[in-house]
Amino acid sequence: MEVRNCPSCGKIYIYTGQRFCPVCMQKEETLFEQVEGYLHDHPGANLEAVAKGTGIAKEIILDFIRRGRLVTLTAEGMLRCEICGRPIDQGRICNDCADELKGGLANKMKSQAAQPSETLRRSEERMHIADLLQKRGRRRR
Repeated sequence: MEVRNCPSCGKIYIYTGQRFCPVCMQKEETLFEQVEGYLHDHPGANLEAVAKGTGIAKEIILDFIRRGRLVTLTAEGMLRCEICGRPIDQGRICNDCADELKGGLANKMKSQAAQPSETLRRSEERMHIADLLQKRGRRRR
């Protein structure tokens, strides 16, 4: 059982995969439902209009977009890729940068799988004390 502090209110709660305590999680769900309801009633509204219409801070709405909870609302250039700076609709990095990272990681994993790790090579080269004792004719106790 993992215990964490809620980043919103600071209270201690039992972590169950949710990033906030149950009380703050309920508050966030209420805010999300307000935004979702506004978008249902006003299709095509932009971030500014949703923030004014609901009274919810743009940062909270942007967080919903970043986490992929709101896909019908675009941030119109407010979200930028954290690597290259291009405008994105959701998440933290653009698809091109994500593909590049995945490719680099896959190549790194392949090269590591092809070569034994430095630790493994060193342990294979070393003689273990049990082997040394056996070669000298002594028994392990």
